[in-house]
This record gives sequence, C-alpha cells and structure tokens, in this order.
Amino acid sequence: MIKPIIEELKTKKSPIEVFKAFAKEPYSFFLDSGMDPGKLGRFSFMGIEPFLRFTSKADESFVNCQGWKKHFKGNPFYLLRDLLGRYKSDFKTKDFPFWGGAVGWFSYDLKDRLEKLPDRAIDDLRIPEISLGFYDAVLIFDNLKKKAYIASSGFPELGKKRKLRAKARLESLKERLWMTNEKKLSHKRKRDLFRGGELKSNLTKEEYIKAVLKAKEYIKKGDIYQVNFSHGFQTQFTGNPFQL
Repeated sequence: MIKPIIEELKTKKSPIEVFKAFAKEPYSFFLDSGMDPGKLGRFSFMGIEPFLRFTSKADESFVNCQGWKKHFKGNPFYLLRDLLGRYKSDFKTKDFPFWGGAVGWFSYDLKDRLEKLPDRAIDDLRIPEISLGFYDAVLIFDNLKKKAYIASSGFPELGKKRKLRAKARLESLKERLWMTNEKKLSHKRKRDLFRGGELKSNLTKEEYIKAVLKAKEYIKKGDIYQVNFSHGFQTQFTGNPFQL
C-alpha cells in the first residue's frame, strides 16, 4: 500500500482566507462548516485541479482524465463504481475523515436510473445529474485544534511515479500558498467585487405557504411521510461568484 504524503501546514489564516487564493480556479471545491468545531463542524476541506472529471446526464457519461476524454452510454453508477474502485486506497487515519477522493453532487433526477417513476420535473437548470472531481491533493483544516494539513495521494499514477507525483503536487500547493500573503488576501481588487440585482424567488410567499399546507394534507392522509420542498432564487450579477 502506497500511503499519501501528509504534512502540517504552517498558517494562521482561516479556511475562508486561504480559499480566496483558489476561488477562481476551475473545479475548485470548499467544504466548510458553520457548526460547532467541537461537534460536527470540526473540519474544513478544499482542493483544486482534479486529475479526473466525471459527469453524466440521463444515460450519457463523460470522463476527462488529464486530457484523455471518453464518452460512455449506459447506467452511470456502473461506470462510477469502476472508477472509484480504480482509485481506491486502503490508507486510513484517525486524525481526519477525508484526505482525498471524489467531491461533487448527485441530483434527485438520478431516481430514473434506479426505478421507474413518473418524471414531471422541468429541466430548467440543464446541469449534469452527476458532477464529480477526483482530487489527489487536498487541504485539511482542523477547526478544533487550529491546525492545517496538505494531503497528496499521487493519483492517478502508480508505483514510483505515484510517489513522485504526490511530492510534486504537495510542493506545488505549498508554493502557491506561500505566494498568497496576507496583504494579497485582504486587499479588495475591483475584479473581485460583484454587482448584482435583487434576489427573485420563483414562488410568491402565498404560493409557498399553499404548497406547504398541501404537503401537510398529503402527510395526514398517509400518501407521503416526508417532503423535501424548496424554491429557487435568481439574480443577475457580475464579478467573483465566491464574493456573491
């Protein structure tokens, strides 16, 4: 078993301050928590530059791995199972629950890949049903102990090449963090600022209350036992999405 390289990161910056250095990077991710650090909000994670991108919609899936692209047809879960198995590691640590892997989303519309149900939803967003990045290098923040780490697995390489890649990726992230000093992070540049209009809901207050009351009636009748009801907001804006 080839273990990932994990080094403690010497920084006094908060996770949000650090992520400002990576917010504009394509496919960057930031898993933060506003909860109690002593309970469920202990860790924050971020990463950039996934070595593999996986997206799917309906029965079409797309894989992009370091410039190698391929299109697949069929159930995306089978393909994803193979990819997760290929880049699996048996390494475990008690220090933190995540040190690298796949990050992204799975949509509710994936129900159509699991069972036959009526499909009445309107595809207004037109985004993938699955969108995942496979990250070999991750920044880890222990909000309880006030410590930060960089973990680098070396995927997708194998053998000696994997060790070399892990070291190179770790050093690259450290260099980028070192170049991003406190002055640069705190300085507000014009291109970082955003301008947006008023947030508009796709439901009025009355429509929302009516839908909630209708759902409660369904529950009383025993037709359903739970509702995940939401509504969307839209606005026009220019600038950095992270600032929004």
